[in-house]
Amino acid sequence: MVRAAGLLGFRRLVDEIGGDADALLRAAGIGPAVLDSPDSQLPYAAMIHLLEDAAVRLDCPDFGLRLAACQDIRILGPAAMIGLYSDTVGECLKAIGTFFYAHATGGAVGLAGAGPTSCDVTFEILIPGLHAKRQINELSLSIGQALLEMIIAPGFRSERVRFTHRQPPGLTALKKRFGPHLEFDAPVNAIAIPRDVLGWPVATSNAVFRQVAVQYVHEHVSTAANDRARHVELLAHQLLPTGRCTLRAVSDILALHPRSLQRELQVLGTDFRSILDKVRRDLVTDYLRDTDASLGRVAAMLGYGDQAAFTNAFSRWFGMPPRAWRMRERHR
Repeated sequence: MVRAAGLLGFRRLVDEIGGDADALLRAAGIGPAVLDSPDSQLPYAAMIHLLEDAAVRLDCPDFGLRLAACQDIRILGPAAMIGLYSDTVGECLKAIGTFFYAHATGGAVGLAGAGPTSCDVTFEILIPGLHAKRQINELSLSIGQALLEMIIAPGFRSERVRFTHRQPPGLTALKKRFGPHLEFDAPVNAIAIPRDVLGWPVATSNAVFRQVAVQYVHEHVSTAANDRARHVELLAHQLLPTGRCTLRAVSDILALHPRSLQRELQVLGTDFRSILDKVRRDLVTDYLRDTDASLGRVAAMLGYGDQAAFTNAFSRWFGMPPRAWRMRERHR
């Protein structure tokens, strides 16, 4: 689910282009009245399909990017408040990642290590089949870009911006928004930032207001996203592309002994390997259908040491090799 605030400006943009916003909403299974309250809930998958459908029907390939111009970080509600009331840039970004579930379930924001001098602000869709959709990716990273301009510098531009979808025909609008350093077919949507900015102060920090916002989330927003199995699944999504998605690595992040984590997962009827398998199955069809990444690169993005191991696993899941599956999907 996602708060209706995620579609702030949708009606206005569609009207400007000359479309029928209510008709698009109904076609996506969303009642138009839901947009009347920013805290109303609607299925996140329906919102993602709506954006893709609007881009096609309105002949507006950069619809998500244009919708982002109608929004800012405040659409995230409590998560944005907690972040902006934090003391430092690093604490702000971590807070938004921690409390993103208060805005949407089915997505994740994170802060991941990329190199000795930089790190990545990441955004992922965690809904099977929707990982590499252009409109939600460009909308979300554009809002992230606006946040970074707010807390780092007004003219901030990253040395590397990555998208999980394939490269679109025209890049002019994207380069104007993010700068020239764009990559596509990536394992994760990410904006790289200098590591040394993490300690910079946030001008809007306020410890009292932050505590009030945290308390509000704990008292009024479902904490289902904090379920242990769900937390492990989120971490697997974030760690797989780094090649560091092991039981030990996940246990260290959760401050648990690996055996303790496995026991907790067994109580929930699962285990680490099963969760890892599920995440890989969720991601692989997106990579093969919605990107042009080579099979070797797909294998690496899923954390496999070699392409043969990946091919064997894929054949076990889908009854055919990944190359044959990709060819079948592209000819449908």
